[in-house]
Amino acid sequence: MRAIEREGRRVLDSAREGRRRRAERRAAGSRWSTLRWRLACLPAGAAPILTFPRADLGWLAWVVLVPGMLLIRSATSVREAAIRGWWFGAGYLLAALYWTVPNIGPGLPLIALVFGAMWAGWAAAVRWLVPARPLAALLVVPSVWLVIELVRSWPRLGGPWALIGASQWRHPAVLGLAAVGGVWLVSFAIVAANTAIAVAVLSRAGRVRAVALACAAACAAAGPLAYAARDDPAAVRELRVALVQPGVVDGPEARLAAGERITAALPPADLVVWGESSVGYDLRRRDDVAARLTALAARSDVLVNEDARDAGERISKSTVLIGRNGPGARYVKTRLVPFGEYIPFRSRLGWLSRISGAAGRTACRAPAPRRCARAA
Repeated sequence: MRAIEREGRRVLDSAREGRRRRAERRAAGSRWSTLRWRLACLPAGAAPILTFPRADLGWLAWVVLVPGMLLIRSATSVREAAIRGWWFGAGYLLAALYWTVPNIGPGLPLIALVFGAMWAGWAAAVRWLVPARPLAALLVVPSVWLVIELVRSWPRLGGPWALIGASQWRHPAVLGLAAVGGVWLVSFAIVAANTAIAVAVLSRAGRVRAVALACAAACAAAGPLAYAARDDPAAVRELRVALVQPGVVDGPEARLAAGERITAALPPADLVVWGESSVGYDLRRRDDVAARLTALAARSDVLVNEDARDAGERISKSTVLIGRNGPGARYVKTRLVPFGEYIPFRSRLGWLSRISGAAGRTACRAPAPRRCARAA
C-alpha cells in the first residue's frame, strides 16, 4: 500500500514539474517575443531620418510612420503600446542626433532613453484610437506628436531638431502650410496622413478605408492648395547675394584667408554672406582683422559669423555685418547647439564634457552677455 502511495506521489510530482517547466518555457518564449516586438520599434523609429538630408527622401515622410504605428497597434495592451512607443522614440532620437556622437559620445543612448519616453503617450493614443475611432485618431494622434515636438523645441532641451515637418524643405508647394501655421502645421498634416493610412490598413470596413485614404490625400494636398491660393507680394527690387563657404579649413587664420581669397574673386554683389564660424577672432578686440574685413566690404557689405572667445573668456557666437565703415549691426545667437555649444542641465550632465567633446563652456546668448555662464 505504501509503495503504491509513493508511486502516486512520484507521478504527481513529475506531472507538476512538467507543468512548471512548460510554463517556464512559455513565459521565456513570451518574454522573447515581447522583446522582439520592442526591438523592432527601434528601426521603425529611426526610419524617419531617411526623410532628412542626406538621404533626403522627403516624400517618404507621408508614409514612414505607418510601420511603427502598426507595431504599436499590435500590442496586447495600452501599457505595452506605451513601452513600444518609448522604444520608437528612442530610435527616432538615436537616428536624428547621430551627429552629436563626437560631442557627447556615450551620452547619446542615455538621452535617447530619457527623452524617448515622450513618445509613450503618442503610442498609447495610437493603440487606443486606431482604427476603432478614426475621426478622433486623425485629431488626437497628430496633436500628441505636435506636443512632443513643441516640448523638444524648448531651448533648454536643445531646440527643434528633426521636426518631421522640416523634411519638406525641398518642396515649396507643401510648405504652403508653413505660411499658415509654421512648421507645426506641416508636421500635423504629415502625422495625420500617416494616421489615416494606418486606419485604412487596419480597418475592416470598406467605407472607413475609403474615407481614411481620402483624408490622407487631403492632408498631402493641403500644402499645395495653400500655396496656390496665396498672393505673392509685388517685387520691389532684386538683391544679388553671394555665398562664401570654403569648406572645412582648420585654424582661424587659414579659414579667414580662404574667405578673403574667395570674396575678392567674386563678381559685384549687394551682400556677401560667409558661413558659420567663418571668423575665429573677437572683432571687438582684433582691430587688424576688422580692418581686413572692412577692406573687403568696399564693394559690397559682408555678413560674417564670429566664433571666438570674448574678453571674459566666454564663447561668442555672433553674426556681424561689415560695411564700408567697419563692423556695424551684430546679432548674438539665441538657439545654441546642444552639447556642442552648451550642455542642457549642466548641473546634472556636465560630466559629459570630461569624457567627450561636449562644450566645456556655454556660449553667449542674446540679449545680454551676463546671461552667459562659465562652465563649472
